[in-house]
Order: sequence, then structure tokens, then C-alpha cells
Amino acid sequence: RRCRTYINPFAVFCDGGRRWRCNNCLLLNDVPVDYYCALDANGQRRDKFERPELCQGTVEYVATAEYMTRAPMPPAYVFVIDVSLSACSSGL
Repeated sequence: RRCRTYINPFAVFCDGGRRWRCNNCLLLNDVPVDYYCALDANGQRRDKFERPELCQGTVEYVATAEYMTRAPMPPAYVFVIDVSLSACSSGL
């Protein structure tokens, strides 16, 4: 398998819902039989709003060994300082 992208709100389903096109590499992927759902008249899955991975901006996945090329790294911390005009004007 070349494409390792997870299903997301920007993936496009085709062939009546039996395949989906990756929004990162444009590769066509088969939909597993247990994940299949028919498409509506607009080409959207009928269960789109019942599946968080298709309608939410953020979804957490547990990556299987198939998706990992090395052992997980310890968490990294990133500190962000807001220096926008509105933050500086308000004294934040």
C-alpha cells in the first residue's frame, strides 16, 4: 500500500462509495467491506454525520504497527506566544 492517509472530511468517495480518493496523494483506495456506505445524490456518504472522522476537524487515532516506521517518540512541548496586535493592545 502506498497511501497511509486516514479517512478524513476531505476524502472524496467514488464508485458508489466503494472507493475513496486520498486528498493528500490523490490515490484511489478501496473501502473495507465493513466500512462501506452508499452515497447520496450529492456523492456524500449517507452516514457522514454519524462518523466523527468524516465530519469533525480533529479525531484521535491509535496508530497500528502497520503505520509506524519506528517506535513512538516521547511528547514534545511547543510554547506559543501570541504577539498579534490585538493581544499586545489588550495587555495579554
